[in-house]
Amino acid sequence: MLLQRWFFIFLGCTLFSITHAAKPNNTFAQKVCCTLFGNEDAPAEVQNIFKEALAAFNVGNADQIPIKKIRSDRKWLNNFSSFTWFGIWVNEKACNGCPQCLEWTAYHEAAHYAKLHPHLQIILGSILLGGPLALHGTLLFKGARLKSHALAILPDLLCSAALVNLPKTLELQADKLAAQKLCQLGRVEIVEHVIEELKKHAEESSLSSTNIWFPANHKTIAALEKTLDDWNKKNQTAIALTEQ
Repeated sequence: MLLQRWFFIFLGCTLFSITHAAKPNNTFAQKVCCTLFGNEDAPAEVQNIFKEALAAFNVGNADQIPIKKIRSDRKWLNNFSSFTWFGIWVNEKACNGCPQCLEWTAYHEAAHYAKLHPHLQIILGSILLGGPLALHGTLLFKGARLKSHALAILPDLLCSAALVNLPKTLELQADKLAAQKLCQLGRVEIVEHVIEELKKHAEESSLSSTNIWFPANHKTIAALEKTLDDWNKKNQTAIALTEQ
């Protein structure tokens, strides 16, 4: 009986989440996130960099997207230089740090926003969590034996693995998109700088408390180097065709 109640509660939360995720500039969701993560505006110059990045990715209503500083009392959240979730939040260190790193951060987060990654996480997360619960709920309703529930563990494990890897997959995609966009804008030096910084801090990144959210450092470096290499080859081909 208890599992039945939780199933319907979870179903209601899932439908609510999907409904709100379908609206990229949902003001209710933004207000909730601002309350949880921080409601202090990022410095004007920082906001301008992020708005330029959002515009480069053709994100609509960029001026309505909150660009805030992460709350100082949220110590765990401040392990992230920035994150996107119905708005963009940046920590104090990132705001006052290396200009090239800040610009990279802006394009990385703009890529998340352009591809609706926060909304995708809600929808897919709801499906991956709700699927196993629905399966066990159905088995329970039918009075299935313990053996049937045991056989359902495999889908549970598959869904859990997919859910764990989802943030890493989206982070890597945002890195690639940010690198591609910066190359298109003639800001190749920013991508090169980020690759060098990643190589310098490879060991620190592997020990970070946030590494459950991010792909392995060597994968990020490899993806960025490949993006840069592909761009250079494309440019060389274009130059060769022009000279013919």
